[in-house]
Amino acid sequence: MWPLPARKTCPEYCKKICWKNCFAWKAERIWPDVKLHRAVNYHLASTAPKLMIELNVRQMRRSKLEVYRPHPAGDFFNNQYIRSWATIAKEFPEKTFYTMTKALPVLNFKPLLKLDNFNLIDSMIDGHVNFGNAEHIHMLQEEYGAFLCPASVDKKKFCNVDCTYCHTNSTPAFLQH
Repeated sequence: MWPLPARKTCPEYCKKICWKNCFAWKAERIWPDVKLHRAVNYHLASTAPKLMIELNVRQMRRSKLEVYRPHPAGDFFNNQYIRSWATIAKEFPEKTFYTMTKALPVLNFKPLLKLDNFNLIDSMIDGHVNFGNAEHIHMLQEEYGAFLCPASVDKKKFCNVDCTYCHTNSTPAFLQH
């Protein structure tokens, strides 16, 4: 994983729709090491993309994981970063990559969208964030067929273990804690 800083890498319009409820921002406030780790990743990705690619490729070559989520926190912040992940994913056609983004309207995702092994999930479902309280999730399920993430409901359930929906599907919804 290559987590990035919350808010700093998110599209500007996110300030109005999700900053106050951002799970990634909460982790950065609680654990200073999380904030530092994400800041280092962002620095490398934004100033030394070739090094970022090499570090991820080396890590993945050593890993036995078949599924990889590039950044569980933060977002795609420029087109070079998108191209970097496309380069990495092309190195591992046998692996599945998936991640979420709110940046679809503002960046060029063609390099990722044309890859068979990369599932890019829009965190916005027809203008609605894909997380929230039970009433919001129910609306997403009823109106858009969203799938409620089991790990967001049951602390004994884990992504990539108990559920693989995000590996190949596009409308997950997450119950806010």
